[in-house]
Amino acid sequence: STFSSCASLTDLSPLANWDTSNITNLYGAFSSCASLTDLTSLANWDTSNVTYLRNIFSYCTSLTDLSPLANWDMGNVIYIEGMFLKSYTFRILPFECGSKGLFFLSLIQLKL
Repeated sequence: STFSSCASLTDLSPLANWDTSNITNLYGAFSSCASLTDLTSLANWDTSNVTYLRNIFSYCTSLTDLSPLANWDMGNVIYIEGMFLKSYTFRILPFECGSKGLFFLSLIQLKL
């Protein structure tokens, strides 16, 4: 879990140009990053080979906008359990399902 429990992590801009095209497992990568508010830097990540997203943003209690993830290719994702577990502060969600297979609304319970 690369950045798991980095409670003061707020800036993901150094990750914007990471080559993520061969990543298959993002399990808990940002879990418990309680200060994380902006996912814009992850918007262009190539997630086409990712199969495991379990708990990637669990306990990210300051996230409010998931729209930067709207273009993530989730066509090969198999494991999504707890993807946004205990992250209840969303205000802006992507609603497009389309060919990318992005279906956040069915994955999370909203408490707005």
